[in-house]
Amino acid sequence: MAVFTDGAVLTNTHPTAALVLYHGDNNLPTEERAWFLGRRATSFDAELSAIHQTIVTHLDGWIRTRPYITHIAIFTDSASSIFHIQSPPHKRQSQMVVDIWTSLRRILSHYPSLDIRLQWVPGHHPLFPGNERADALTKKAQLNTSLGMSTLSYGYAQAKVTTLSRFQAWLSIHEQQQRLPI
Repeated sequence: MAVFTDGAVLTNTHPTAALVLYHGDNNLPTEERAWFLGRRATSFDAELSAIHQTIVTHLDGWIRTRPYITHIAIFTDSASSIFHIQSPPHKRQSQMVVDIWTSLRRILSHYPSLDIRLQWVPGHHPLFPGNERADALTKKAQLNTSLGMSTLSYGYAQAKVTTLSRFQAWLSIHEQQQRLPI
């Protein structure tokens, strides 16, 4: 099984993420999904959200309905997402990354012979049409106003807004006192 993930933030559109699942020998996708993220989501958030949704939301269901699967490859063109996912546990600052690892541990404890790989692929390369399809799906989704917002991703975006608001309030207080504890 192969899953290609992508995220996009284009000017004046909603940030979106998408995944394309390939299973079988016919080289045709068996499932495609796309979703909006919160307005404040960054390109990194969108890329990481695609991997997050693949692992946390969909992977277990795919495995249960296809118990004969022994190998799963998750492809992304986001080297920064892979870097953050592979970071040591004490450096994982993103809740999405923590959730990815928690889900992977749970899935692998239930299916110990399963081989799950996260693999970087170059973007816009003809050898990886699944990546191009995921990219096209994110762009198409940005024009489709009927898509729902990912509440999980929205929650992470809200947490970022709350953190930013708290920092701005703290900075404002210390600027008024004209002393920054630096």
